[in-house]
Amino acid sequence: MISGKNLNGVIAVLVVYERTLEEVKPWHLLLELLNSNRNHGLNLCHILVYDNSAKSRAKPPLLPDCSYVHNPKNEGTAAAYACAVQLAQDLKLGWLLLLDHDTQISQDFFALASDALSAAEIRPGALLPWVVHAKRAVSPARITWSGSFKPIARNSGLLPHQHLTGIASASFIDTSSFQEICPIPAALWLDYVDHWIFSRFNVMGKKIVVFEAVVQHELSIYEQSAVSRTRLFSILDAEKFFIASSPWHVQFIYPLRIGLRIIRQVVFNPDGAFNMLAWLVKPRKRTS
Repeated sequence: MISGKNLNGVIAVLVVYERTLEEVKPWHLLLELLNSNRNHGLNLCHILVYDNSAKSRAKPPLLPDCSYVHNPKNEGTAAAYACAVQLAQDLKLGWLLLLDHDTQISQDFFALASDALSAAEIRPGALLPWVVHAKRAVSPARITWSGSFKPIARNSGLLPHQHLTGIASASFIDTSSFQEICPIPAALWLDYVDHWIFSRFNVMGKKIVVFEAVVQHELSIYEQSAVSRTRLFSILDAEKFFIASSPWHVQFIYPLRIGLRIIRQVVFNPDGAFNMLAWLVKPRKRTS
């Protein structure tokens, strides 16, 4: 542990893609929280705006405790999180708050997370809110026996020792725990980065605590007809990499899951089914 570390200090990493700051949903509330000088619970101490746009679009005004990085190569959330964890180490802050530009947090978000942290018997690896897309629950989720992710309804109750995962946006990640699992594999840059983080925490026995905040988050992948072939290939490549590190029975079942997914796509989204078939037959680079 770093000497003099602010265990309740938070650095928020705000990952932006082709948006101005005025179009970034959590920006103004983050500024308000940064200037609130809270003296209890989790404290927002620094904001990192990580701009993956082709041209710099989200550069903030010169503000204390606010940093800006422009990455025109768009190296996704993985690069942003790697940058944030290094900055958190330099600033000796105990928590990362991961945020996408389309995630809306509430005024009581930090207070509810602080309450859950105070009630935890041991310091958790992560704090997850309840996340919804429109009215659909998306996070947290449990990892099923087949390796899929099933979102948990808010009022259904959480089972003890349940392996949890979720989306990264709006989650608090313990800096030291994140450092233990870094670096993020090069094969993951955007999709499945979150599931990889939480699966590593599960394997290591790190506690994942769910707190009572409800967060609105826009997930484009739920609109399947709007998912381009390039994005679909990225998702499937990341999923395949993730499955390769799963137990043998999950790897065995995975081709069946892909086949059933294609059948469903034939009925509801024929273009999506065609793109999935194209992914199956695309040339693979040799790894030798």
